[in-house]
Amino acid sequence: MTLPTSIIANPRVNLSHHRVHEGNFFSTHTISTGLLIANPKLFIFVTPHEIPPPFTPETTKVHLVFVVSCDIGVKIEFFEDTIVTANGTPVTIINQNRLSTTQPLGQVFENPAVLSDGTLIFSQIVGSTTTGGTGGLVNRDEQEFILKVTTEYLLKITPLIDVPGGTNITTHFKGYDARPSSPVAIVPRF
Repeated sequence: MTLPTSIIANPRVNLSHHRVHEGNFFSTHTISTGLLIANPKLFIFVTPHEIPPPFTPETTKVHLVFVVSCDIGVKIEFFEDTIVTANGTPVTIINQNRLSTTQPLGQVFENPAVLSDGTLIFSQIVGSTTTGGTGGLVNRDEQEFILKVTTEYLLKITPLIDVPGGTNITTHFKGYDARPSSPVAIVPRF
């Protein structure tokens, strides 16, 4: 069968979709209610301190995107080289390929005991004192971070204003481990 040239498209690689199929794309989400300025929501993302053979720090890259939705405005801050005295409560991370048994090379914890925030590497205001919104690293192709191994990262979400009942947020972490793996398939899209 020959297709008319008017409908033949250029090949496009969707790397995150490829990572889902190979079993290396992970996500998690949490819902937090009643946040106040004096008690911001804290998450710690811990990259692996040991990388299982045959992988090495040079061949394994942890890619991370986070998305925060809020009903009243918040300030989002992301720090590197955070120091904690306790990690907090583990957040379950799922493999988005439900047939895969591959585990992520990193962990997320909520409500850690933070001794030092670390170095600020991203900040954003989402919404206002009267309306909410969605922000963070929303566009993976332009805004993801490739994280250093053996490093702890802090996501801090602070309401812009205290409102009765507090601010409500949903937080999503999405990411993949770029491990040595099968080559990326280039498939034409029609």
